[in-house]
Amino acid sequence: MTEEEKQLLKEHADAIAKILYKNAPVEELTSLGKIEEVVRSQIQEHVMP
Repeated sequence: MTEEEKQLLKEHADAIAKILYKNAPVEELTSLGKIEEVVRSQIQEHVMP
């Protein structure tokens, strides 16, 4: 992977993370385990259906 591709991958991953966080139920983000569950669920529902 080129440096340019690595940078693009990071930028896109950051953008996806911001969108997922914005749409996460805040009351469920109480621990690292809960955050992992919420993110996994969102990714399965929206990114890898």
